[in-house]
Amino acid sequence: MERDIKSLEENYFWSSSIDALNDPWETIVKSDKFQKQSKSIGWFLNQKRKGALSKVHDALMNLLEALKKAGIYSLSGNAMDEILWAHYANGHKGFCIEYDLDKLLNSYSGTFFSFPIIYTKNPPNIELSDIPSKNQELIKKLAGYKSQRWNYEQEYRITTNFSGPYYYEFDALKSIYFGLRMENDFKDLIMKKLKGRGIKYYQVEQVEKSYKLKIKPVIDPYLKEPKYLTQIPKSIVGNNKIGFKIVKKNYAEIIKRGDMEVLLNSEISQKELIEFSEYLKLNIFGSAKNFFIRYYLDEQEVFGVAWAVYSIINDKVNYHINDITNKN
Repeated sequence: MERDIKSLEENYFWSSSIDALNDPWETIVKSDKFQKQSKSIGWFLNQKRKGALSKVHDALMNLLEALKKAGIYSLSGNAMDEILWAHYANGHKGFCIEYDLDKLLNSYSGTFFSFPIIYTKNPPNIELSDIPSKNQELIKKLAGYKSQRWNYEQEYRITTNFSGPYYYEFDALKSIYFGLRMENDFKDLIMKKLKGRGIKYYQVEQVEKSYKLKIKPVIDPYLKEPKYLTQIPKSIVGNNKIGFKIVKKNYAEIIKRGDMEVLLNSEISQKELIEFSEYLKLNIFGSAKNFFIRYYLDEQEVFGVAWAVYSIINDKVNYHINDITNKN
């Protein structure tokens, strides 16, 4: 539970490796049709072209093997299925997350493939027509089919390049549904950790004399807290109310570098600068290996000479305020 709450607080989801999924039949495909089609056209090909066709088949199989290294994030179109709550939320003791799917997918600068699962009696067949298609069609055949026995899940999948954490814009998270048996302490902890984000909360309840579930709105006790990412946390500046505005941000996924421009409404100390910079990195660019941030005090000077800078380059922390430079 603490691990999952941490992922909410730090704005990321975990994309699982295919081998870690609970269905041992994941990624099963047939190549019989491809081989049959290859033979049917092979009779009029010369020996050289036959060899080339054989290499295409080998390359296809190698590609399918490589795609098995992709990550999978599984969602559902149904938040009110009692079996899903029993299987994936610790027997109704956990919670369900509702996303704005478009915002979730657009948070990532790389390539996400996403699609609803197709439930069938038999695994899909790879065909010659799949060869010139984009990787998305091959990924769909590899990761987009499951046995009909799973159709109650109404699964929608996001595939990522690799397994691991993937960070999203915080407003992609819309609502949280608390399970029937979820402890009140965990409910309060979630609302406290996510205060100021405008998230809606619901309690799942049983419909009397039926097997159905219903939801009831939960009042957020932290509704009057400052809006998320607009005020420096009290844990850093105490009772001083210091607001800030993120003017610009950019994240380069391939090189794991994050860049930000931040406007402060008041100066802060060197210690506060370091702690606040670490806070911003954790909440916005959690996976960044290199991180660079510029601070300004006057909106007219934004993108000019910064009042302060902070960076992490190759694990080395550097910060500079006015004419004082320090390195760790």
